[in-house]
Amino acid sequence: MKKIRFALVGLGAIGQERLLVYKELMRKRNVELVAICDKSEEKCKLAINQIKVPYYQDMEEMLKKQKNIDVVDICTPHFNHHVLGKIAAEHGKHVFVEKPLSLTLPCADLLIKTCKKANVYLGCGENYFRMPNDRVAIKLLQSGIIGEVTRAYAVDKAIRSRSPLYPAEWQKVLGLAGGGHCLEIGIHRMSQLRLYINSEADSVVGLTKVFGNSLESWGHAIIKFKNNAVGIYDGEDFIEKKISTSVIGPYNQVIGSKGTILIDSFGVHLYLITEKWAEHKEIPIVRITQKMNNKEVLNKIIVKTEPLIIWENPFRDCPFNDYLIGIADEIIDMANSVLNDRSPEYDGIQGRKDLELVEALYESSLKGMYPVRLPITIMTLYEQKVHEAYKEKFGHDPLEV
Repeated sequence: MKKIRFALVGLGAIGQERLLVYKELMRKRNVELVAICDKSEEKCKLAINQIKVPYYQDMEEMLKKQKNIDVVDICTPHFNHHVLGKIAAEHGKHVFVEKPLSLTLPCADLLIKTCKKANVYLGCGENYFRMPNDRVAIKLLQSGIIGEVTRAYAVDKAIRSRSPLYPAEWQKVLGLAGGGHCLEIGIHRMSQLRLYINSEADSVVGLTKVFGNSLESWGHAIIKFKNNAVGIYDGEDFIEKKISTSVIGPYNQVIGSKGTILIDSFGVHLYLITEKWAEHKEIPIVRITQKMNNKEVLNKIIVKTEPLIIWENPFRDCPFNDYLIGIADEIIDMANSVLNDRSPEYDGIQGRKDLELVEALYESSLKGMYPVRLPITIMTLYEQKVHEAYKEKFGHDPLEV
């Protein structure tokens, strides 16, 4: 079996997660990690204790010296995504970029255009829809079991603000991060809402607020889709340490004409409307697990409908939790994209659509909750602010790379 060779660029929190997954996939799948790159030599030396590969502190040097790389996996801070992605594509490498695809839509368009010109594939690292509960939810939606979808909610109460490592210094700077919680985490929710509703977005009304000393830590959006369904996003990451964010935990909910699907910290739930007014019947959903390396590993999820709806974990031979299953799935999909010469399941266009919803939220808030129609065809006022902040930091516009 031919192995697709990856280089991992960026060894922060996301890069460290990727490293764990690569270590396992290298033994069991068509993936090989052949190089790592980070500005910090200390991080590189710690990483090669886990996987013995060459390390570099400069990506261009890596690409010039190491010719056996197929895909560059970019897990750096946001402001570097389009810059490093463009360089990788110009070296003829396929590009896999952690979300968000870029700081702004014009930067994303530059990356997409460069990859197309270089005839390389561009994948966006969106892992939440790949996790087991979402895979089951989307399978249920595709079956039509809850009827016509009328609205979907993504309510995100993050607890990362309790970590002394969050936010990182770069996440407090507009020209480096491009936004706060709505871009860092909310972009995942935009992806989920789009996939649940399965339609193109038509307009967005939004509001953001700052609590503490970072960029926005709360955001709310109402998204109208072209099929007349509505998506509602509400996300927060309060800086105040004493505020509990677990009273109302994170959840996603999809409501249809025949029932509802609820995804929360306890799993995925299916409720169908009964003939008795105002009552729903819960359909049992069972997780089948197995022991591996003293860990409970998911084997399959069974929905007790007629007929049964079954989702099988494609990584049941790996000791991954639900979150790491999502990461493994996006890496393998990118590898298969190159191997089979087909576009990734979540390509640059999909990543751009998620980014567009976040930019519309920011623009609506900036304009006093004025509705923003989609698609966005010119640079928004908010994006102009991001570009100005980037230029102040680096001395040039982010498109001048």
